[in-house]
Amino acid sequence: MQTGDTITLDANKAGRVFVKLTATPRDSSNIVQSKKVIIQALAVQPPYLRRPAVSGPRYAEVDQTYTFKATNGPIFYGADTDMTLSSEWELPNGAIVPGDTVDYTIQSGDEMLKYRVWINGYKNETLVEVEKTFYAWEYEWPENWEIVTRNTEVIVPARVVLFTQTSPKADIRKMGLEKPIYHYNVPPTAIKTFEYGNRLVVDFTKPGTYPIEAIIEDQRGNQELAVIDITVKDPPPLTSEINVNINDRWGRALALVTPRLVLHNPVSGEKVTSHKVYLDGQLVSDKASVYVSPIMVEDTGTHEIISEITMDTGRSATASKIFELIEGDLPQCAIQYMEYPSYTTVQLRCSTTMGHVKRAEWFATYDDTNTEQLGLTGFYGIFRENQLARGIRSLRIMIYNDKGQVTEINSNFP
Repeated sequence: MQTGDTITLDANKAGRVFVKLTATPRDSSNIVQSKKVIIQALAVQPPYLRRPAVSGPRYAEVDQTYTFKATNGPIFYGADTDMTLSSEWELPNGAIVPGDTVDYTIQSGDEMLKYRVWINGYKNETLVEVEKTFYAWEYEWPENWEIVTRNTEVIVPARVVLFTQTSPKADIRKMGLEKPIYHYNVPPTAIKTFEYGNRLVVDFTKPGTYPIEAIIEDQRGNQELAVIDITVKDPPPLTSEINVNINDRWGRALALVTPRLVLHNPVSGEKVTSHKVYLDGQLVSDKASVYVSPIMVEDTGTHEIISEITMDTGRSATASKIFELIEGDLPQCAIQYMEYPSYTTVQLRCSTTMGHVKRAEWFATYDDTNTEQLGLTGFYGIFRENQLARGIRSLRIMIYNDKGQVTEINSNFP
């Protein structure tokens, strides 16, 4: 039991301490009604240090000095204390440097620094040790550089992509995090279209041998020269071949004929400026494309298609193709009558070896010599009493195949 405005507690054991505070006014006449009671629970625990945050380089170059720093949190969160911390760094050579910050020059073979921190008076109970690891590397300038390209054969006009790299390629890692600086020199007749880092894009419009130079430097004064000779050749002669696709399996006129042009020895990036197509000496197509629209050919016999194509490089090619269209056979038909008491039926049976029979037109001649077209388009007709009463003398039937060819049947009506 303690009295007064303050209280002193001895925290020799861990656990909870409950403090009961009873307060009464000195001048109150009713002590029972004015008395106030407050109960507070306090936690008693040994001091504890959380793991500190340690910062420093992940990759460290040998013979360079870096700063390593440790940051500690409060001993008791949300509570004041008069406890203090002590800390130290242990260097790779075993030396001890007190404090939270240390500047250290990296030596070959170094892997880590150790940081220790503790609460004064409680070193054995609160000691925390953290290892700050890093990778120590030594800068080395690669001696072998080369310019490479994936283009196996360069033909004008050409676009060549070049890369500057070490040989072997993995030697670039010896420079660590530093990046080399590249400068390129190309002949005046070559066109440098893109340059960034170790990548260079050059356009060539004329044949010849072009020396390409790459100057590689770093910020430490090292420099190397790499050279490659690009041999650019003239393209082989442009040739073409034209085929025709006829939309009729028997090759009959009237037919849609589609020319298909195949170019041999084209050059990458080359464009068509003119493509003229002639059918039997008549111009039927003129446009800047290798593709030709289908051509309607009506006449039978032998035909010739000629293709004349010109490229933007000045190269040109001519090709021709001869094809033949035939007339095809006419539909062969037979007519059959069937008489019934009140009507008569007419059946057409038609066949053809090429294509198919498409439709028919029916005409009837009556006793009064009038000829009328009937409303029939198929191959079967029924003539009823009202038509028979007029006296049908004969039928004329026009049968059309899929090409519009006509077979005419004239038959006396029974």
